[in-house]
Amino acid sequence: MPSSCFFENFKTDKVSARLMKLTAGSKIKEHQDYDLDEVEVRIHLPIFTNEKVSFFVNNLKMEMKEGECYYLRPSDPHRVINEGETDRIHLVMDLKVNDWLQELLTTNHLEK
Repeated sequence: MPSSCFFENFKTDKVSARLMKLTAGSKIKEHQDYDLDEVEVRIHLPIFTNEKVSFFVNNLKMEMKEGECYYLRPSDPHRVINEGETDRIHLVMDLKVNDWLQELLTTNHLEK
């Protein structure tokens, strides 16, 4: 099954994985998620997006490209605006922090 092969690339315990949709013309108000960062992290993988989606963390706009993984500290203030004509869909995974993940997040190098 192709999806299980994808998840095996993350060499840590998976807490949850879900598809999150932000419909065209919608927004997520600024908020902070305090339930992560210590023992779990949240990873975003844009599946579908458009040029008019704006994802802000600490009032800085983050450009998120389809097919790439992103870790943004969710305890920081963040918000999203979809001013496009298409929905934005992200695969969002909560992962347990372990040595493999800690190294990945701190070494600043990823294989393509």
